Amino acid sequence: MKYVSTRDKSAPVSAAEAILTGVAPDGGLYVPEIIPEVDMQLMSNREHSYFPQVVETIIKMFIPEWSEADISALVGDTYAEDQFGDHPAGVEQLNPYIEREYLLRLDQGPTGSYKDYALRLLPGLVRQAAKSLNRESQWLLLAVTSGNTGNAALKTMADSSDLALMVFFPRGGLTPLQVAQMVYLTGPNSYVSASPLTFDQLQAELRECLTDQELREVLQSHDVGLTTANSLNFARLIPQIAIYFHAYGQLLRQDKLIPGETVNLVIPAGNFGNALAAWYAAQMGLPVNRLILATNRNRALLDIVKHGRVRPSRKANHTMTPGMDVLMPANIERLLYAVASPPTKYAEFFEAGKDFQLDKKDLKTIGDIFSVGAIDEEPTSRAIRRIYDQTDYLVDPHTAAGMDIYERYQNQTKDETKTLFVSVASPLRYVRTCGVSLFGERASQALSDAELTEKLAIEAGLEDELAKWQGEEKGVLPELSAGNMQRTILEQLGVYHAEPEAVAEAEA
Repeated sequence: MKYVSTRDKSAPVSAAEAILTGVAPDGGLYVPEIIPEVDMQLMSNREHSYFPQVVETIIKMFIPEWSEADISALVGDTYAEDQFGDHPAGVEQLNPYIEREYLLRLDQGPTGSYKDYALRLLPGLVRQAAKSLNRESQWLLLAVTSGNTGNAALKTMADSSDLALMVFFPRGGLTPLQVAQMVYLTGPNSYVSASPLTFDQLQAELRECLTDQELREVLQSHDVGLTTANSLNFARLIPQIAIYFHAYGQLLRQDKLIPGETVNLVIPAGNFGNALAAWYAAQMGLPVNRLILATNRNRALLDIVKHGRVRPSRKANHTMTPGMDVLMPANIERLLYAVASPPTKYAEFFEAGKDFQLDKKDLKTIGDIFSVGAIDEEPTSRAIRRIYDQTDYLVDPHTAAGMDIYERYQNQTKDETKTLFVSVASPLRYVRTCGVSLFGERASQALSDAELTEKLAIEAGLEDELAKWQGEEKGVLPELSAGNMQRTILEQLGVYHAEPEAVAEAEA
């Protein structure tokens, strides 16, 4: 299978090449030429009750040129019990009295985030891609994070001898615990930097680095390849697609669904990777009624999906749901390439970073499967408490936002379709927000982060997770200013040489 750029100015490449470059030379994102179809009867059999087997099946569909033995070896013990528990990506009924609502637990991985599922597999995919193309050199992976990607990537790649990782994040856009955990997880092969830039600005700089052929040549001369750990890389989407087939299969085997019965998926959405994975699953044959998205007061996805307005020129606000603090969700480019005719209808706007409006036909196509709602911080905080009181589940603010948006959707539509809520992160990742929701602001402020984390864990029965939340401060993190990502990469690899004019200016 070949992969093509969403901007159609680069030649089609193999899956391995797409994984190892991250984005196309023309700045577009790689997508498969053909979306494969899934045999749902096969996917729901007993053999596929085992999550790694589902992952292997989906990898084979998107990378058919790799052997089953190679795929099985790279998946290996990625989702081992000591990292993901007894039931990776398990489904649980949310309320014993409501038969239509279920929780998809993606919050129980090694860093308590759904990003663990994709990022634990990424090193294996990169190594196998390099092996298949005879490029077994060192690999540098770049990542921009609003919290969860950075932690999951650092945990995954700790102590790797052949992989290095550089993580950049918007200063003020993460919780103190997320920053402390990233500092704690930073090792000899990794680097973490804060920046005054927004997530969108950082992601734009990262894409520029990936398409800079001179930078690639410099790194290649030092036997270093360059790719990304963000969902710009299609490799990130493959295990996320597998998650939705695995979830549906569980409901079938629990006799909660009959074969072919449709489901709703409720997804808190930021950079649109998880939502796009669900859309791909639906295109592949997963019986989906609606994909219900939640966003915050930045309203990016509400503007795009409901009103057809794509407005990257605005500046995002920091909120209690930092994973949604995105104004230009990168994976929207993949969705619009798939639904528009011609596919590159909007490519020039993405390339220029300009605001634009979707035409009515494309907006209707998107609206036929997606619903979306936006929620402010006060209602999100109330939702965390309400959900805990009603179900005994303490959920993070992103998941709570999704559940609140669904409640509004269900009240308006009276839709009785069985529904899966995607639980994207442990509530302990957002200890201040969840603490205030449960204990009140005064009681929470009286406790340190460590004390509040322990109190919250005891209250919600999450004591076993406390070992994940180690963190430490190591003084001031290095700061990345605008336009300096490439220089920082070269400096960290010890191959940066300042231009003579810059040296003379510094000496003056």
